[in-house]
Amino acid sequence: MKTLVEDHFSTFTTAEQHGLRSFVLQYIYQNPDLPQFIHAAQTQLFAIITKLGWNGNENFQPLLDHLQVFFQHGIGHRILGLKILTSVITEMNIPGTRNIVNHRRSAVGFRDSQLLPVFQTSLAMLRTVLQSRLSYPETEKLKESILLLMRACMTYDFIGALQEESSEDTGAIQVPTTWRAVFEQPGYLDVLWECWKSFSSPGSVLVMGCLSQAASVRRSIFSTDDARHTYIHHIVREIVLTLKTTAGQNKLQDAGNFHEFCRMLSRLKNTFLLSEICDYNDSGQWISAIGEFTVQVFHSWKWSPGSVPYLLTFWNKTLSSLNTVKQETEFFIEAITVNLSREYLKTCLEGVRAVMDGEADDPLESEETLCLSLEMFANIARAKYTESGPIILHEFKELLLKYRELIQRTSALSGTTSPPIGSSDVKESLMVTEMQLTWMVYIIAACIGGRVMYESTSEQDQMDGEMACEVLGFIHQLQVWTTQRPLYLASADAHLYVQSSIIYFYAQFRNSYIGDDSSKAVKVYTQLSVRWGLNTPDQVLDVVLDFSLNNLRSG
Repeated sequence: MKTLVEDHFSTFTTAEQHGLRSFVLQYIYQNPDLPQFIHAAQTQLFAIITKLGWNGNENFQPLLDHLQVFFQHGIGHRILGLKILTSVITEMNIPGTRNIVNHRRSAVGFRDSQLLPVFQTSLAMLRTVLQSRLSYPETEKLKESILLLMRACMTYDFIGALQEESSEDTGAIQVPTTWRAVFEQPGYLDVLWECWKSFSSPGSVLVMGCLSQAASVRRSIFSTDDARHTYIHHIVREIVLTLKTTAGQNKLQDAGNFHEFCRMLSRLKNTFLLSEICDYNDSGQWISAIGEFTVQVFHSWKWSPGSVPYLLTFWNKTLSSLNTVKQETEFFIEAITVNLSREYLKTCLEGVRAVMDGEADDPLESEETLCLSLEMFANIARAKYTESGPIILHEFKELLLKYRELIQRTSALSGTTSPPIGSSDVKESLMVTEMQLTWMVYIIAACIGGRVMYESTSEQDQMDGEMACEVLGFIHQLQVWTTQRPLYLASADAHLYVQSSIIYFYAQFRNSYIGDDSSKAVKVYTQLSVRWGLNTPDQVLDVVLDFSLNNLRSG
């Protein structure tokens, strides 16, 4: 039916189009107890007809008027009415493939005449449901339908951007100026936060999703700086309450709420300036609370792994704006990054055994995602590198010492091909340590690659030099051990990962310290000269080339 309507709609007369649309709407209204999949198909058909006839049939345009009959009856009909509105908004938002111009005309016309009234209706219904304090199965479905409608309104393609550009998490929501009153009145945020506190999951998860959208409305929507600051500080105040109260922490025990809350923090910082947020009276408490929460998120990677990138993004955006805040705030934030670096490093190393035991997915399997996370971590670590760097270096040295001790324990068995008693424990310890060293090489490589030439100090370059020397020591140890390792201690996966980390290390070192500006990196080459006799970038390139050729020969 949908295909038939789409293919032949232009051949219908205006009266036939109107009659078809009225028939579908009446059918939905008169059959509220049909299975959900039938209702879904019927509401989508109604949405397609509405979209196709929007430009040529003015009778289609007063959408809310046509659906008032649904909202004047029981909860079942209200839910249907909300689903119809959501379906129409979703359909209007889907780019047309046959006539792009007509699609955009329909989308813009719908946006300008109907979207705001629909959003205001959903907000009013949400306020009514909140005040009723009822909790029955049908009421829960009503809450869900209202929130899904609100989310559809806020994810609308307001400016006709490409799908990649208008997707969530990539920027501010470009709501029209006509929506200004919604955001400048406190009722909008009040209702959402109260709903989040009182609704149970999954309703509360949807509310937090709406709050994430509320934290991403464009800055220029506000008529004055005071109005924007009031809006921002309302969100900041609620974040502090959530993180500092038992009730808030209890809500975050739900994985969905936890994830959406992290997402909201990221989008807030993506949209608004750090200087605006720090104008809040208790901004220090806010920053401190998020620092403590970030540590919690790092250690919850097994439970909610998708939440970690949001907090890494938050801190990266925060650190990139430090020049806009007072010096005391800058020092305070930099001090927090030291603990964040320590805890992130700890969770990466702790995660190795969980991955080997099959309790979690292996982050090393997706190098693209891994590198993005490591680049963000590197920016955090280099914010206070004189303190974060020694922590990373110490952990690497400790692991390298442990690795050498394990190799010494197995050296007596180097000539055997069958595993002796107790060798399984040795193999497991070796694999865990090698994978942890692999993580360390990736992390050190990212830190070296995060160097910004015009910002880097001699102390930071010296730290990079010390780290590079230790990694070269590990690479040498690994090459020797590879030729002596008994077959029963070999692991193809571990070998592949560690080789990938070494390649990444060489690539990052080349980006930062080999090139036209390498003459300014005296401290790095001083360290390399003393430890490894590498005095120039060309000599380091020879090492990289030898490593690559050896890999090709062994492959």
